[in-house]
Amino acid sequence: MEEEDVSFLLIERNKRSYITYEEACRLAEEDETYVILDMRRGQAVFHGPHDSVGLPGRLVKLLRYLLEDAPKVKRYDAILTNVWEDKDTVKKMINKLRKKLEQCFSEPADQIIVNVRGEGYVWNCKIPYRIIVCLDEYEYEYFT
Repeated sequence: MEEEDVSFLLIERNKRSYITYEEACRLAEEDETYVILDMRRGQAVFHGPHDSVGLPGRLVKLLRYLLEDAPKVKRYDAILTNVWEDKDTVKKMINKLRKKLEQCFSEPADQIIVNVRGEGYVWNCKIPYRIIVCLDEYEYEYFT
């Protein structure tokens, strides 16, 4: 694979690999065996088993953070440090994210993003995830 062909990063559980545009397109196709956060086009689209939904940048940052190291619990203080600095905002954004993702799953969204009392939140989806991101956006927008 030539270096100039590699323009995307594929993030899966404990694995990161560089992929070409063609591979990104193939992997981003709706597939019931994965949930996919597709960040190829300057906007993010979440593909669930039943539907897809566009996500604004603030919700993308939260979802990406929940997906990292899933299914480990993301503690409130870590979310506050890495995503927002206000606990009330975190709760509101979790609820907004759940509402957005509701149409993508057959089970209720509060069973996908679970509140672990006194600790934080956990991404509890049994379907493995993929995150596909343009390298430029990886470095400068969503993952800083």
